[in-house]
Amino acid sequence: MVTKNLDLKFPFETKTIEFKQILNDGDKSESWLKSVVAFSNTNGGHLFVGVKDNGEAIGLPKELVNEQVQVFHRNVKEHISPLPKYEFNYQEIKKDLFVIDIKIDKAMDLPVILMFHGVPSIYIREEGRNIPAQREDIVYLVLSSHSDSFDNRLSNEKFDKNDFNILFDTFINKNGYQLNEKILISNNFMNEEGVLKTGALLFKDDYSENETIIKITKWFGFTKGDNAYKNLLDIRENIISSINKSLDVIRENIGSYEKKEDIGRITIYDFPLRSVFEGIVNAFAHKNYFFRDSLIEVDIFKDRMEIASPGGLTTNINLNKEKNIDNIKPTRRNEVIANILTMCHFMEKEGSGFDKISQDYKLMDENHKPYVTAKENYFILTLPNINYSFNKDSENPDITCMGEELLSEKQLKVLSYCYNKARTTEEIAKFLNISLSTYFRKKILLPLVETNFLKRNDRFKADLYYSNRDNVKLK
Repeated sequence: MVTKNLDLKFPFETKTIEFKQILNDGDKSESWLKSVVAFSNTNGGHLFVGVKDNGEAIGLPKELVNEQVQVFHRNVKEHISPLPKYEFNYQEIKKDLFVIDIKIDKAMDLPVILMFHGVPSIYIREEGRNIPAQREDIVYLVLSSHSDSFDNRLSNEKFDKNDFNILFDTFINKNGYQLNEKILISNNFMNEEGVLKTGALLFKDDYSENETIIKITKWFGFTKGDNAYKNLLDIRENIISSINKSLDVIRENIGSYEKKEDIGRITIYDFPLRSVFEGIVNAFAHKNYFFRDSLIEVDIFKDRMEIASPGGLTTNINLNKEKNIDNIKPTRRNEVIANILTMCHFMEKEGSGFDKISQDYKLMDENHKPYVTAKENYFILTLPNINYSFNKDSENPDITCMGEELLSEKQLKVLSYCYNKARTTEEIAKFLNISLSTYFRKKILLPLVETNFLKRNDRFKADLYYSNRDNVKLK
């Protein structure tokens, strides 16, 4: 039996036709799911099941047809967002053998996204194949979409004040007066008939769906490859609770010290708490909630904190470690969510969150400036640890000591070189680019030992010298 019996104009795969012998389930479903996404993002198409890649129609027995239909439904609902529109047709190619013709419409809500193993991806269709969408493709899809934002769509639920106790309590604490339905309607929380917007659901007291997942991890090194880590928080709760709990957990798990002031003592945290708060609020307000099951991640490293949110800037601008963050004026992706956070004073209407972060770090050196990285599918705010010395682990960190004005430039270099690691005389001479001579030993090393800036360990075959940290300090 051959493809001409399928009533096709062309017996091969095209921009609108794809053949599959069978639809694999679970982890093996990614291949054909790409085709569904690509058809949805381009011009629609037909996925024929029961046909070999070469166009030979072999058909499926009717019991397998029913099974394949369920495989399609299940995997599409699990991995694709927004859900594509499709319908099933069947062609009997010979007795009791059928080909499934799945017609997939071009989506109105673009882009359609495939989420597999937590990684979002977008595909478009070319002649006979699916290809990853490039930046300009994604811009075109967004501009050609006829959809409302995720949070502005009407849900199937009606407003009940008893579902929003946390929101009402937060509002009165922040504003000093009661929240009412008129205020909620004016902020697009629901329509005049009391039907809630999708974004409003994320503020319900008992909300526990995947849209609000936030995970906080403390790493005891500088990268995730360092392996040693501690999971601090992994929750699915309403947005207000998630923000408050995240801030509490971070405050309890970052370093700090007490600084004496004229009027008492203040606590200096590794990361300014206002900046942490602004970063987390921004992540919830500007997350692309169409990336279903994707999570907000906060990773705390020794030298920095990264707050990552699914979805790039709505302006589709790519940024790479951009430090002029107060110049970034992101437009609101989620108007309803942003409205609620604004009326609860978690945000300001003019979007000044990055300005506040810049203010917190304005006296910091270049190594301690916060920065933003943004691509099509993610946005990362990086907050440096203000109490971390970025050169303290280097081979020759910046050091200081009492009476350093009496030391030569070479002697100061020796103290720096020997601060983090004990060195042999040969290593020190090579570092200074001078010969291993009597002058070197008597005029450079010996005075440092005699003045107790440098210590000598002679228990090994070669003497080892190391800086005395009681008298030599990091800048």
